[in-house]
Amino acid sequence: MSLRCLQLVVIFSPWLSLGCAAEAPNFKRDLMAHSVPPPTAAARAEEYHVRCPDVLHVSVPVKGFDERLEIAPDGRIRLNGVGRLRVEGLTLDGVRKSVADALEVSVNNVHVRVVEYKSQHIYVFGQVAGLQRAVPYQGPEPVSRFLQRIGGITADAASDEVYVVRPHIGSGKPPEVFHIKLRDIVAGRDQSTNIRLQPFDEVHIGESRKCAVDKCVPTLLQPAFEIACSVCRSFSTAKERAGAKRRRQRRQLRQQEREALVRAK
Repeated sequence: MSLRCLQLVVIFSPWLSLGCAAEAPNFKRDLMAHSVPPPTAAARAEEYHVRCPDVLHVSVPVKGFDERLEIAPDGRIRLNGVGRLRVEGLTLDGVRKSVADALEVSVNNVHVRVVEYKSQHIYVFGQVAGLQRAVPYQGPEPVSRFLQRIGGITADAASDEVYVVRPHIGSGKPPEVFHIKLRDIVAGRDQSTNIRLQPFDEVHIGESRKCAVDKCVPTLLQPAFEIACSVCRSFSTAKERAGAKRRRQRRQLRQQEREALVRAK
């Protein structure tokens, strides 16, 4: 090894333990390929509560009615020939029943769906694809499915630093914080932390240690830092191989000792 390489290792030694870990697999690709079935229309009809200013598509073929209706600030929609119908806080099934009662038709003849989710949001922070932003809430969905819907996470994200903060706005309850074990979820080892998101939850994606350390190294020193990391990885690989070789030798020695004892008997 050249003297220059050794000098670089010494110079960057305070950062090497943090910044020179071997690159993780393409976790973003694994996350996007993770199989999570989307919520069914029936599940959304039962669980999503419409509010102002959501936009609904209401169709009643037997009455020749087919319109897009935005929920007004007073929580009502306008039905031609009937007047204003209050739907604030209802599920889609509840809206169907209210429309059916108002028009005096069977609920089976009423079709309602949300075409624009505008009333409730989930807030994302940190290492997410695109900007930190408010994302329309479309009903309860697991964290992994939500991350897929918004385009995944960045290459600098730390899969073990994912948290959901549930502020419990207006309920009087203290906020809750959930640690999401995203790598275990994607690997299929443990789905228990893949909680279903609620309106106004906050999803925080942390930054990997390597990314954080790289930002602390001046641009002019980045090439030298990479060389030092490469040297560090080489040392680590050689150490692991030497350790594996010693373990094999010990196992062989113990096996030979056992065979010798058996022969002696």
